[in-house]
Amino acid sequence: MTVQPAPIPVYGFVAGDVLGLVVLVRPEETVAELARKLLEAAAVRVGKVEAADVWFKGAKLDPRHCIGETSLAALDRVDVRPRAT
Repeated sequence: MTVQPAPIPVYGFVAGDVLGLVVLVRPEETVAELARKLLEAAAVRVGKVEAADVWFKGAKLDPRHCIGETSLAALDRVDVRPRAT
């Protein structure tokens, strides 16, 4: 029997939103999936955002990296900012 790693609760703040959000991500999910979850949760307040970057401790995270490859830990804060086009 394979044990799945526990989901990690992450605080997310989407640019333009008035609320902070908590989402659960698994270590094997990508940073892009984290952004998608946060953008979907905030969409009723900020509208649809096509592309965004996730920032953690002042650095932009690579959207292709898995959460487990980053230094994100439970209850860390990330910021999601729309990508300039």
